[in-house]
Amino acid sequence: MPLKDILVAYSNGSTSKTVLNFGLSLADQAGAKITAIHVTPPVMEENQILSWMPEQLMKQVQRANEEAPIKAKEALDLQIGTFRTVNWRVESGDISDKLASHSRLHDLLIVGKYSETTEESGTHVRSEHVVTRSGRPLIVVPQTWNSEGPLKKVVVAWDGGLTATRALCDLLHLLPFIEHLDVVSVTQASENASPLKELKEHLSQHCQNFSITALKPQGTTASQILKYCRETQTDILAVGSRGTARLRSGLVHGGTGRTILDRSEIPVLVSH
Repeated sequence: MPLKDILVAYSNGSTSKTVLNFGLSLADQAGAKITAIHVTPPVMEENQILSWMPEQLMKQVQRANEEAPIKAKEALDLQIGTFRTVNWRVESGDISDKLASHSRLHDLLIVGKYSETTEESGTHVRSEHVVTRSGRPLIVVPQTWNSEGPLKKVVVAWDGGLTATRALCDLLHLLPFIEHLDVVSVTQASENASPLKELKEHLSQHCQNFSITALKPQGTTASQILKYCRETQTDILAVGSRGTARLRSGLVHGGTGRTILDRSEIPVLVSH
């Protein structure tokens, strides 16, 4: 089904304004509603910190935690003005768990790079920790993103695997309004040879404007795909997350996916 319900992680950190701007732009293009969620991480129990933290400092930390969602809402209202409507939700607890559970009831989650949340306290939630728990796709927006106008071109990094298939399927269902879909595979095979030939036949049943691009291996797969996106002025790059049970290792996307997320200058859609 097409995109109708967007969830945006909003922390009032340095990337939040960019993330919300991207979400608003996408919501306008899709005709979707948008909800912003602020998750406040828990403060350690008193008996865990009294031994090394002065009582006055502990109270300051607790007060800052309580004020964080209020300040975030003020920043959001200032950003959107009086002509936009954004639903607002506040939660407290483990950030990964809360984002994952709430995104299950939305079509798409949008986060900052590493799902930046409470940068002030040094808490970063990596996107793979969320996408492998939610069952829904998410888009990771870099702080440097700055674009005007509708999204037009999407590149799908294709390796024929399970999660790449999911990424392609999510795009076809959620973003049918995209003007051009480009499926890019780093392979020795040509676009007219199997299995890319079969993929082309499949896409012809769903898209009017698409292409299959085979890039001969040269350097790393991630660097080739990112270079291609820069040269073709791609708006979104879609990848699959090779999730495993090792959620906290920071390696769940695999080397290629992790490098793409670290270095991409455009939003990256991640499916699992």
